[in-house]
Formats: sequence, structure tokens, C-alpha cells
Amino acid sequence: KAKAKAKAKSKEYDYSGLEKGMQCSAFSEAEGKFFPAEIVVVSTGKGKASAPVKIHWVGYTNASDEWVGGDAMKCKGLKLKTKEGASAAGGMPAAARRLLLVKPKV
Repeated sequence: KAKAKAKAKSKEYDYSGLEKGMQCSAFSEAEGKFFPAEIVVVSTGKGKASAPVKIHWVGYTNASDEWVGGDAMKCKGLKLKTKEGASAAGGMPAAARRLLLVKPKV
């Protein structure tokens, strides 16, 4: 039962904003902290669904490159997936949110 809850709470990431050569920070499990990294490739295949981003640790050789998931990255292009037609903040549809942001003409 605990495993089912853990899977339900796992975050889904949108990797479409990530590109080759983009600078980011990635979490090193060996050191237990974030280090500078560069994106080498973003996989779209189902085989790499849990860790679809290959990163290169800045200042290290290519032999240390590794595949990581969104939970181990800090990058401007990395976003959380949201439900269709809803935003992460409040769950209001985009069309309704646009209407609220319109300033009245006086």
C-alpha cells in the first residue's frame, strides 16, 4: 500500500524545454549535493523514462557522464507536467485565468 502511494505522489516532468548544451545543476548521489552539469542528450524513448537526461559533469571526463531524472536536476528549462487545461497553481483552466488577468477599461 505504501508503494502505491509513493507512485501516486511521484512528480512527472516536462523535458521539452531542455536542449543539448544547456547548463544546469545535477545531484550527485556519491557526494550528496548539486554540481554544475551540461546536458548531453534528452531521450524521448520509453526505455529511459525514469532518467531521460544524459548529463556531463563540468570539469570531469566523459567517462563520468550519467543519466539522471528530473528529480535530480535544477534547470530553467525543466518544468513539472500539469493536467490538460489546468495550471499547477489552483487548477484553474487557462481560459478562465486569462479572463481574470484582464484589466478593466476605465
